[in-house]
Amino acid sequence: MKRSHSIAGLALALVSSVAAADAGDFVITGGAVNIDNSHSYSGPQQNEISPSIVTQTKLVPSSFSSPGTEQTVGDAVKPILSLTYFMTDRWAITAVGGIPPKLEIYGHGSVTTPGLLNKIVPPVEMGKPGNNPVASVLHWFPSVMIQYYFRERDDKLHPFVGVGLGYSFFTHVRLHENFAQGLKRTGSYLTTASTLDPTDSAEAEATSAFRPLYNVGVSYQVDKAWSVNFSASYVPIKTDAIIRVKDKYGKVALTSTAKLDIPTRATSATIGYTFQ
Repeated sequence: MKRSHSIAGLALALVSSVAAADAGDFVITGGAVNIDNSHSYSGPQQNEISPSIVTQTKLVPSSFSSPGTEQTVGDAVKPILSLTYFMTDRWAITAVGGIPPKLEIYGHGSVTTPGLLNKIVPPVEMGKPGNNPVASVLHWFPSVMIQYYFRERDDKLHPFVGVGLGYSFFTHVRLHENFAQGLKRTGSYLTTASTLDPTDSAEAEATSAFRPLYNVGVSYQVDKAWSVNFSASYVPIKTDAIIRVKDKYGKVALTSTAKLDIPTRATSATIGYTFQ
């Protein structure tokens, strides 16, 4: 007998489910996941200026916050794939993989240089429509989950719950060209103060971390091999979004960091096949 199996995770939280099976069975599942990041938010940008003549002369403080700034994350729809092993006819362990979604990062507010140079150094306009999305990233979330399936062996419908752990990390972080140019215009004042040359470059990254995931859903057993599955998952992603401006020698002139919370809600529809 088979039940459907579920997976949760992303490529930000990828989710899926598979029909329950006998102990020792493997189930492979594929389908699509909708990734909802509409509740994402961040704290204001925290800025650090490396030592130079502008900080040593107190023209600009070496660190300052930018109230009113925020970063949020867009939604995505992506394919998912998972493999489940049934330890018993009710307990299963699932490994989740798939293609990582491309997520767009949106900025709000402006980073304004405090101190005596406030009227000279142009602000970094994170909320300007022409600068958004300020960046894009690929989000990976390989994960492993333990699941429990309810009801009896011969039932067609099997509700399930799951809990697991995944590793959240980001690659291919790209700044929007207009936003990067704005960063470089501001950074050129800082690099000139330290190298007497306005040449600079801008880059970004996001930190990685292990994060929990939670999953519920239901599977429908079509026949002995095939199942149709629906599930919902929650993954509280957290990361530090870091922007750096460097001088022509590669030395960091400005670091701007925001602590980004991405309480991801992911829903999926998948088809599972059981190997006996």
